[in-house]
Amino acid sequence: MLRMGTRRPRLATALSEALSAYHVPTGEHSRRVGSMARQVGVVLGLSGPELDWLWQAALLHDLGKLGVSTGTLSKPGPLDRRERKEIECHPAIGADIVRACVAGAGARDSEAFDQVAIGILEHHERWDGSGYPSGRCGDAISTIGRILGPIDVYDSMIEPRYYRPRAYRTDEALAHLREGSGSLFDPAVVPAVIEVIERGAAPSGQGAAAAADTAGDARGAQLA
Repeated sequence: MLRMGTRRPRLATALSEALSAYHVPTGEHSRRVGSMARQVGVVLGLSGPELDWLWQAALLHDLGKLGVSTGTLSKPGPLDRRERKEIECHPAIGADIVRACVAGAGARDSEAFDQVAIGILEHHERWDGSGYPSGRCGDAISTIGRILGPIDVYDSMIEPRYYRPRAYRTDEALAHLREGSGSLFDPAVVPAVIEVIERGAAPSGQGAAAAADTAGDARGAQLA
């Protein structure tokens, strides 16, 4: 059994390194999301344990991709139905891995693990209920899940992907966040994300714009 205490952040780092070893681009993406999430959390007034939970959930939000084949993760072009269902399992797999670490933890760490697991589970839920795995909407989505959603999408858009080799420019990714505010994303969170990006505290997209492709856009927004 694991006695976590102050070792909990080290466990998060170790799990993140395991994900990087399995699929390098996913690990790099998760570290960027973790760094950005901490800054957005500060803008939103989070501090202490809540900020720590947010960072750990951000770092591990794609941990469940350990349960997705590398063939699916690295596939160029659209996913078929089976592959899409495989990808959509990753939030639940990641939450289950984190919850498995609760064994032997004290009450304080149990709460932390639970908050982190919920954030991981809900990072693909959307404000209007169009996300997955449960179709939660609005304030029914955890605070961490609502913060991670637009950060995850932004970082996914500004980096090349196997299914979309050319990255979006920063201005295009910002336009997507603004357009999704109040529909895909919590309208109280989007301004904080944009503030962090515009002050240069987050990665910027340098690639050429991808061609307008509805299927590609949907994957970028929903399957990042």
